[in-house]
Amino acid sequence: MNKAYLTLATLLTAAATLTSSEAAHALGPVDVEIAARGGFATNPSSTDFSANPFGGGIGGRAGVSYFGFYGGLSGIYYFGSSGLVNNSLTLITAPLHTFMAGVELGYTLPIPYVKLRPQVGVGSSTITFGPFTSSGTPSVGGGAQSYSNLYLEPGIVVLVPLGRFFFVGADLNALFLPSATGANGMSNNTPAPYVSLSTHAQVGIQF
Repeated sequence: MNKAYLTLATLLTAAATLTSSEAAHALGPVDVEIAARGGFATNPSSTDFSANPFGGGIGGRAGVSYFGFYGGLSGIYYFGSSGLVNNSLTLITAPLHTFMAGVELGYTLPIPYVKLRPQVGVGSSTITFGPFTSSGTPSVGGGAQSYSNLYLEPGIVVLVPLGRFFFVGADLNALFLPSATGANGMSNNTPAPYVSLSTHAQVGIQF
């Protein structure tokens, strides 16, 4: 009888410990996420570009999630492309590429088996133009020029856990530069909004 009571007490203690542990986990543990990203961003909705300053890109992110709220840092380099960029004076042939760095804020929705996270990114988007050559009057040429612009990137992220520590996922975003100054590499460029779509695959670890 005493052995039965001891066994029952042991099982109840283990169940209480497990329940307390799961309850504490459900209340909102701190999760750290580190991920590599690779994807593509479309050409901005502008007549200034025949070359895409974004295109394919690779980068990464790192952040912390607490009670479902996520905050982190992100960086990505878009390889861009080469082509003609229209200007009122001349036609400029140049490669374009872009580096973006900023912060991400979001909230993870409680959905079984996956993490669904609406979020917004904000930071600096540096478009590098050149070295370039041109045809027309006047003729111009020269080295690379870089221009930094504020970007906003609202979107949604879907992450699928692979065990406790690993995950894969994807994100889909609207990439918005409210006032892109110098995006065509000319000092007289008039600020204008640029809108693009971006999507990336992700693979990472969480702990």
